[in-house]
Amino acid sequence: MYGLLGKTLKASFSKEIHAMFGLKNYNYFEVPEEELESFIKSREYAGLNVTMPHKIEVMKYLDLVSDEAKEAGSVNTIVNEAGSLCGYNTDVYGFEAMLDKAKFDIDGSKVLVLGSGGASRAVCYVLKKRNASRIVIISRTGEDNYNNIDKHFDADYIINTTPVGMSPDSEKRILDLSLFHKLKGVGDIIYNPLRTELILQAEELGIPAIGGLYMLVAQAKRSDELFTGHRIGDKKIEEVYNALLSRKRNIVLIGMPGSGKSLIGKLLAKDFKRHLFDTDRLIRERTGRTPGEIITEEGESAFRKIESNVIREVSKNNHVIIATGGGAVTIPDNKHLLKHNSIIIYVKRPIEKLTTKGRPLSQKLSVEELFNRRKALYEHFADISIENDGELEEVLRKLKSNLYFV
Repeated sequence: MYGLLGKTLKASFSKEIHAMFGLKNYNYFEVPEEELESFIKSREYAGLNVTMPHKIEVMKYLDLVSDEAKEAGSVNTIVNEAGSLCGYNTDVYGFEAMLDKAKFDIDGSKVLVLGSGGASRAVCYVLKKRNASRIVIISRTGEDNYNNIDKHFDADYIINTTPVGMSPDSEKRILDLSLFHKLKGVGDIIYNPLRTELILQAEELGIPAIGGLYMLVAQAKRSDELFTGHRIGDKKIEEVYNALLSRKRNIVLIGMPGSGKSLIGKLLAKDFKRHLFDTDRLIRERTGRTPGEIITEEGESAFRKIESNVIREVSKNNHVIIATGGGAVTIPDNKHLLKHNSIIIYVKRPIEKLTTKGRPLSQKLSVEELFNRRKALYEHFADISIENDGELEEVLRKLKSNLYFV
């Protein structure tokens, strides 16, 4: 029996990742700190991966710790070899793979590492191997902290190893990247959500960025090699990574009222065997009123608050289709809520083909005026766009050809 040892594991992807590498008998073990020693010493497992908060504490209960894990200062993989517990650090392998994937050139660079836990130690070990000119660990207390971080605004790279921004608290961001004037890259070892607030801000600022999913997959591959004694080709990392991205990433449809988002969403959900969340329909089910009735009775701002709460909820899912209302893009916060786990598709349709029936905002403004107000917002939100101006089958074919990960 194999598994993941941690304190809270509800957001973990590990079980399905190890299954993709061929390790089927993999379980989750949620163990509080006070029960860690007895669990480890039970030896009732063939191998374990270790995550927060046990990566450092677990070392004292092992019979053997690899030289690399000793230097990294933490263990995230334990192998039970005929009753002897041996500790390794596959985060080192995973983080190196992540740097290579992002093409981050650490040699001679100043790197800020956010956090001082077990994962931070592995990250710092790799950065030293790759000849970083200076590694600065930023913690809540200590010589270098978030209150005096301004003296490090000249950093070349930032790597987040803290849980800030992890699901379900995915709206949090640990610092403001716009204050750093030399950044060449940002990495976040968090993998759920797929894109944290830190990664999203980096992308908006044009800074190369990478989340933690690739590191997670790569370290799992190395763990399974240690568990089974069988080598796994490096190409398998990319294969599992792409498959996992396909399983976890949502498809979000935005566009003008009447552009066909709901119908396209329904057809995509059927073809891809995903659940469809139509935000307007959810609002009707929960309030007993249509969006138009809410806007008429309480005003647009009241409706937008309801809509954003629904978006906040459904965007935390994985592998779903989300069809949004036409005005969802008018609330800036909705962009990041949707982008955390999704690719956003702008469904375009000629103005003369848009319907206005039952849409109060389309009655106050002409469709053309409404479109002109929102056009830039749709483009700002979208990752890709699709023209819905022709046979629906052809529209879907073009759309699916763009969804290379599905």
